[in-house]
Amino acid sequence: MTALTDRHQAVLITLRKDGTPQSSNIAFVLADGIARVSVTDDRAKTRSIEAGEVVVVRHAAPSASLGDESI
Repeated sequence: MTALTDRHQAVLITLRKDGTPQSSNIAFVLADGIARVSVTDDRAKTRSIEAGEVVVVRHAAPSASLGDESI
């Protein structure tokens, strides 16, 4: 988990109404096993998160040190 505390950028993937994926670069903080994401109120990703829809957060650690990780 060290890479997650060192790097605060990831990709958030949500689904559009038609079921296709939408990805967004995000800033996040990981604390106590919870990823807290910086969002804007009027964005679709915010509505998806608030609605309890399935979202994926993809964090890629620098490959030279740890390889890829997902949270």
